Amino acid sequence: MGNPSKSLVIGALATTLLAGSAFAADLTPPPVIDFEPEYEAEFGGNFYLRGYVGFSNQQVDSVDNAIYSDPAVFDVDILNSEFEAGGVFGGAVGYRLNQWFRADVSAEYRMRTGYSQLDRYSGAAGGVPTNSNYITANKSEFLFLANAFVDLGTYYKLTPYIGAGVGATYTEISGFSDLNVPNAGVAYAEDNGDWEFAWALHAGLAYQVTDHFAVELGYRYLNLGDAESGDIISFDGTNVIDNPLQFNELTSHDLHLGMRWEFGGSDYLGY
Repeated sequence: MGNPSKSLVIGALATTLLAGSAFAADLTPPPVIDFEPEYEAEFGGNFYLRGYVGFSNQQVDSVDNAIYSDPAVFDVDILNSEFEAGGVFGGAVGYRLNQWFRADVSAEYRMRTGYSQLDRYSGAAGGVPTNSNYITANKSEFLFLANAFVDLGTYYKLTPYIGAGVGATYTEISGFSDLNVPNAGVAYAEDNGDWEFAWALHAGLAYQVTDHFAVELGYRYLNLGDAESGDIISFDGTNVIDNPLQFNELTSHDLHLGMRWEFGGSDYLGY
């Protein structure tokens, strides 16, 4: 016969092991904790900054003055009327809505440019021109626009865009002088500035240097409204009447080179 004590010990151990296994099977497994890193938005989000420099090519549709309708003056013939090219520089704060649309508000200084005009007129209807005016002046502007742009897709880091803007301009006419050589006369006008409604059309090409930084080459057609000098006064103080030289519908074809910094990056543009 076997040893009864030994059998009892083996039986007790087996019972304990079976009971432990059953108890372990009844326990709930420990929860799984998923540690995800906290997302931190980049400073500035979808906002961007834009800066640019360039030059303007300006025109005036027509000029007018009270003397042009004076009965003593006939057949005023404007032989030349033009502005010099001038520098422009400005900056903007903008917001990108998505990969296609963005908008900004810009402020710009359009540097002083020279204006020259040569006209001739006669003192009688149908007469031979006997007088002339050689007019010089300067023009400058502060321009403020709200702009909207459409980016037309990015191809090999190049993004063509179009846009439009509306706003206001403060245009100043300064340094006005009028020399009448045949009559040995000289006139001048005080500096004068006025606010006018302005609008613009944009087109250009941006190159995405990094996901935050782009350079732009842009063209803009700009309508600056009207402007006028102060009243024109003869050198001896006569002819003090309401007779400024009026510049009707000033426009400009502008080219500029710019830089744009997008705080949130532009990875989604897909280049």
